[in-house]
Order: sequence, then C-alpha cells, then structure tokens
Amino acid sequence: IRLRDEYKPCISCGTPWNSNFQAGHCYKAEKYSNLKFDEKNINGQCKQCNLFKEGAESSYRAGLMQRYGAEHVAYLDAKAEHYKQNHYEWDIFELQELRKYYQEKLKELKNK
Repeated sequence: IRLRDEYKPCISCGTPWNSNFQAGHCYKAEKYSNLKFDEKNINGQCKQCNLFKEGAESSYRAGLMQRYGAEHVAYLDAKAEHYKQNHYEWDIFELQELRKYYQEKLKELKNK
C-alpha cells in the first residue's frame, strides 16, 4: 500500500506524502478481520492521522469518497456489515495465497 500510494496525499487530511506514511485502514483490522488485507480498505495515511487521531475515521471516509467515489465506500460498508453478521476467520491456505499474491504485486510495483 505504501508503494502503491507513494506520492499521494494522506487519505484523511491531505498532508503531502512523506516517507513516514503508513498503511491506514478505514475499517480497523483488529475489528474487521475480513477487511484486514482488502486493498480497497487500506490507503496511505500520515502518521498523525493513523496513530494519534486513531485513523481519523470521518475524514478518512470523506477522502475515500473524494478519491474513489460512493460505490467504493458502499462496497466497504457492505463487507463490514456482512462481517458483523458472519464472523470471518482466515485459514492458513488463504493467508499463504495472499502472501504469494502480494509478493508478486510488490515485484510489479517495484519494476514500474
């Protein structure tokens, strides 16, 4: 996510990109396991918003709307609601596949 969003401003406050940006989650990974690795849920976020403002949730959502549109936010909301009703746990095979997928994606991004 950090590499994908390099040079994009903070999703929450618009602070210009810097090397301390983090991969912030709209729906927190510790509360929404099914969205933990969902790229639509994770965006570059400044350290101030991610850590000290606990994700700056309302401005994060506004940033998602501005950057990606209402359909993107609706997708995340639907997945989060589904999780509330149907708790999700990752199995080892899924995690291994995700690791392979992201290793390949990282190679692609580095070669651009």
